[in-house]
Amino acid sequence: MKLLILNTSSSLFLAKIGLIPKLLKHFKIVASPEIRREMEEGVEIGYKDAQMILRYFEEGKIKVTNTNKTKEISRDFNIKE
Repeated sequence: MKLLILNTSSSLFLAKIGLIPKLLKHFKIVASPEIRREMEEGVEIGYKDAQMILRYFEEGKIKVTNTNKTKEISRDFNIKE
């Protein structure tokens, strides 16, 4: 199964358009602990899209993974760590 790495912007966009369930059929989806924390902060503020993503984390459908390649990935794909 292919790996899909999410950042905050892409995860929120994919949640808004309802694409996460379809992607889960074809990809193992992972995100960094920082992304999960940002989703938790978004839930506290009241953002429904953050709540949707956090639910995927809680259900284990999106895995939290630490990587020593965070800087490389963020540089290569021009995304924030």
